Amino acid sequence: MNDDESAGFLAAPDQTARAARFAKFIPYIQNIIDTRRAHPQDDIINSFVTGEVGGRKLTDPEIIQLTIAMMLAGHATTTAAISNFAYRLAEDQDLQAFLRANPDRIPDALEESLRMDAPQQALLRKCLVDTELGGETIKAGQFVLTNYGSANNDPKRFPNPGKFDIDRAGKGHLSFGFGMHQCLGQHLARLDMRIAIETLLRETSAITIIGPVKRTSYPVLAAVELPLRLEPKA
Repeated sequence: MNDDESAGFLAAPDQTARAARFAKFIPYIQNIIDTRRAHPQDDIINSFVTGEVGGRKLTDPEIIQLTIAMMLAGHATTTAAISNFAYRLAEDQDLQAFLRANPDRIPDALEESLRMDAPQQALLRKCLVDTELGGETIKAGQFVLTNYGSANNDPKRFPNPGKFDIDRAGKGHLSFGFGMHQCLGQHLARLDMRIAIETLLRETSAITIIGPVKRTSYPVLAAVELPLRLEPKA
């Protein structure tokens, strides 16, 4: 990608507009919370309602925040991952043709897409105890920006990281996090991605870009505008 292509990819966040959109969800989520209290069900919101943290019940505002966080984690990042892969396919006709002829390799291609184009490029983490890392001391209570996008392109871990290589021996990317913070929904996200791309390739004979592409690049890499032409399968 050249400088001209990437120049418009960093979108300025509109916090006011985003807060207004989320505000519309609150009555809907509150109604679900009230319903679960009256009629318990076996689902994640019910676990928020009945569960305890540190010996106390969660407040309604805390449950609402958790629910919104789950919505974002389960929807926004997955749709971003699908858009990033669709963009790569439209740019790389050879890859597109190969995967149409070899659909069994789509899972390998998905992992490489997740590595190179991680939807969540970075997240803040709070250090709980004094920790030394790389010769630097991180004090308890300090925040660390974990940059997954950078780690996924570390040449010490991934030889020739700028090459899209579905035969790469070591997958091991960090796009779903690691350890106790590893994404709980990663298997569903992979399934969503695979089905979307399998369907897209199966039902088309060609996917091409027909206009300017705009993407946010940090901290979330995702298409904002991705005009494509989908040629139906003959």
